[in-house]
This record gives sequence, C-alpha cells and structure tokens, in this order.
Amino acid sequence: MFVIAFIVFVVSASLVHSDSWTIPSNSLQPSDPISGWTTLDPQEETVKDLASSAVKQFNFRASISDYYQPLVKVISARRLAVRGYVYELIVQLGVSECSRESNLHDLNECPAVGSSQNKIRVRIFVSSEGSLWPAEFVDLDAVDKTEGLLAKMASQYEKTVQADHFEQFRRFAKTYFKTYATASEAEKRFRIYQQNLHDAALLQKRDPLAQFGETVFSDLTPAEFAKSHLSNFDHSDVKLPIQNQFPEAPEEFDWRSKGVLGPAKYQGNCHDCWAFSAIAIIEANYARKTHKMMALSEQQLLDCGSGNCSLAQPNVAYSGHYIRALTELKQKQDGKVMRESDYPYEGKKGECRFNDSIAEAKVIDALSTPQDEGIMAAAVVDVGPLAVCLCSGPLQFYAGGIVRHSGNCTVDHGGVLVGYGKRNDTPVWIVRNSWGENWGPYGGYFYLYRGNNSLKLTQEQPAYVML
Repeated sequence: MFVIAFIVFVVSASLVHSDSWTIPSNSLQPSDPISGWTTLDPQEETVKDLASSAVKQFNFRASISDYYQPLVKVISARRLAVRGYVYELIVQLGVSECSRESNLHDLNECPAVGSSQNKIRVRIFVSSEGSLWPAEFVDLDAVDKTEGLLAKMASQYEKTVQADHFEQFRRFAKTYFKTYATASEAEKRFRIYQQNLHDAALLQKRDPLAQFGETVFSDLTPAEFAKSHLSNFDHSDVKLPIQNQFPEAPEEFDWRSKGVLGPAKYQGNCHDCWAFSAIAIIEANYARKTHKMMALSEQQLLDCGSGNCSLAQPNVAYSGHYIRALTELKQKQDGKVMRESDYPYEGKKGECRFNDSIAEAKVIDALSTPQDEGIMAAAVVDVGPLAVCLCSGPLQFYAGGIVRHSGNCTVDHGGVLVGYGKRNDTPVWIVRNSWGENWGPYGGYFYLYRGNNSLKLTQEQPAYVML
C-alpha cells in the first residue's frame, strides 16, 4: 500500500553545506508581483536541485520500499508567492537495487532498474530568506488507483440510501489524497467515516462555539488516531524556574503576523508532540533574535534525549516531556540545536548524531510562567510563544470555530500558544498544533476558549526559552 509522507527540511541561504542547495536571491524578492501560480521550466537548475534534495528526503522517510527510489525526471514545476514561495513539483521516481540505508543518492550511482516508476507531487515552502520549510509528498499514482477503486465501488451504492454518503466519502478521499489498497479496506474506511461524522455531530451539540465535522483524520477510529498521534500524560519530574513578572498585556496579540513562525509541522506517527512544542518555541525566538525563519531539528531532541515515540514507555513519550527535553538540551548539548536540513526528521528514535560545529541556535535558558491564563497571555507577548499541554479531546474532528471544553478529559497532547484575542467577542487562545497544515481550516492552528482552563491548558507548566 502506498502512503502519503510528510517531510521536513531546511537550508539556510547564508550557511550552505556541500550537501545542500540554495535559491538565487533575486528569485526571492517579496515585492515580486505574483498573484497566482507561475509555471517554471523543469530543466531549470534551481528546480532540479530542489527536486534532488526533496527525493533524498523522501527516501529518508519513506517506508513503502526497502530500496532507494532515485529521481528519474521532473515532469512539471510551478511556484506561488506566499510570504516567500511555495514550489510544486511533479517528479518521476524509479526503483533501484540500492538499499535505502546506503549513501548512494545519485541517479548515476544508484540507477533505476526495470520499468516500475512512481509519480510524486512535492510541495515545498521557501521563506523570503531562502530557507526551505516543511514539504508534503503525495504518491499521485496511488491516489489515482484509489479514485478508480472508489469509482467502481460507487456503482454498488448507486440506488441505495447510502449513495449520497458514499459520494461524500469519495470527495473526502480526493480532497485529502487518501490511498486504499483494496475494496475491503475502502469499505472499512467508509464505515468509520460515517461513524465519525455521527460522533462529530454529537460534539457539535455539546460545544456550539466550535465546528466539528470532516477532517483529514475522519477515516481513522478514535483508537487508531490516539495510537498514531497522541501521547500519555505524566507531570514532569523536572521543573523549570518560574518567572512571575511580565509587562501588562494588550487586548490581543498574534505571533503569526510577526514573521517568526513558519508553516505548522507534522509529527507523523511518532508520539513526540513534546519535541515539536519545544522546537517551535526555539524557532520562534530564533526568528525574533535574528529576523530569519529557520527550521530546527525535532529529531535531535528525540535521538539525543530521554524522550521516545512509544506509548509503551509512558515516562518518555508524554505530552509534558518538553520540560525535560529543554532541560536535557542545556545539559547535554549546551543548549545548541542543529538545523532540520542537517538533522532531518525520521519519526523514530535513533542514535544521537549531534554535531556541535554546525549547530544553528543556542538556548541560554528555559523558563516557565505561573499556570494562570492571564499571566500566560502577558508572557506570550513579552517572551514569545509558550509550549503547553492539553487534552486532544475533540480535535480529531475539529473543523473550525472555538473549542470550549472544561469538563473531564485526558491530557494527551502538546501544543504552542502563539497569540490570543477575541473572535465574535469571545476570548480565545491561538494554538499551534503539530499535525501539519492539512489539519483544520486555519493551516494547522486552532482557537481555544481563554479563561476557563479549556482542555486543561494549565495542568502542566508552560515553557518558554531565552536565546
């Protein structure tokens, strides 16, 4: 079965290593008057270099084959101006006889054999400074096969009461690039999808300020979703020093509009939301200090600290582990963090490969605030985004609006407070998630009711960093 893989990597235009690439600075001027997609020449060197780097990362993360899939050609390329550029490439990959674990990443050294090929869509954000940000990979051949499979199945429902529901499911699968290998799997996912829409409707009645419904996770059971995306909770046995005094907070504030936050990243099936929370607050403060957006390495925290991906080890895979992770970062690597491009995300724990000589950012201190929402708001303005714990609760089906849930729930996830304000006169937090940009209607963010400890927001120490 083919899968959709989300890959994160970054290269600084000012600090380029031999295995990296950079885009000519004249192609990144924010004043370039582009209002829509611009077609590019697939043979352009920038496009070819970008495709080559992307394919290396695809192979680094892909689990659909034990063999390296080399780049055969770039079929098409286009670019969209969005605070930098989004590049979309359609590339053809072959199959080689080289192991994915080998160091042979060039088509000449690791040539495609036979006629088997995959067509992949690559989307990559490049900041105005010339740095690559999260990239999304979609196996277009697998998506096409799934669309064909669902089209055949539609005839079975054509004259039944479920005909409209199945057409809705087909649209869902197409929207989110779902891939199902067999008719039985597709049938199973359709049943789950129907049940989830029913459950979302019940949530809607209990929480009318929010909208619940179809999301990218609507074909997963709650148990499957929890197994692949959520963490345990345990109060950290490590505590951060608390800073109590912050300047008075304005009525509203949003770091998303300040140029310090790149697109929301995706943790995949590893239970390391804590690593994404910790790195997000470091990235934001790095951007505040240097005026450059730079993707830093979650994998470094995962490999080089006590944290893990596995729920079988609850003391090392829990939502509040960002506190210990930041403490260990200072103790073991002198607070230094490598770039994503130099230490890319694998979504599994491996051997520590930290290299002090090419570290990008340095955390001087990690601190906390009182677990009080008023003080936390003032801190967000003064010291930057805060890493927090919360209940994932209804977030699997979140489709917009304001989540207001102050009842019993299990703290099983981490997020980042990036701002606050009001929506329709209702006080809200702006929370960054780690489920990628495709989750929710706000590019991977959601609105949480502010003032009543919704989703148990204040149960664990919030954290911020000084660089």
